[in-house]
Amino acid sequence: MSRKTKVLVVDDNSEDIELASRILTPAGCEVSCANDARAGLELAGRQRFDVVILDNRFVNSPVVGIALVSEFAAQVPGGVIMVTAFGDEDLEKDARMLGASAFLLKPLDAEKLVKTVAELAARRPAASS
Repeated sequence: MSRKTKVLVVDDNSEDIELASRILTPAGCEVSCANDARAGLELAGRQRFDVVILDNRFVNSPVVGIALVSEFAAQVPGGVIMVTAFGDEDLEKDARMLGASAFLLKPLDAEKLVKTVAELAARRPAASS
């Protein structure tokens, strides 16, 4: 018996949050969101998520997503997908070294996002009965 994949989207752009939710919900995911990196980390500490989608840049915050990758990775069994509109090879390399399982560029490609979330969620530990 399978359960819905629980995804936390952490992004300060409400349009990007809405897009991720519109893509993932029909694919069988239960999507929660936080519009601030620290709020997302607190939510991940209170609830169990299979995958987190973490933006790198937060306009009204000194915190950048990459600085919190390892903290999210420690709390989320499936992994962290780092997303950014301003990607480069060094940023991707750094994100992966810090614990990101995947790196996607904005605007998000629906098919790639669904596939990446499914692959990472498959790595989550089995739910206890």
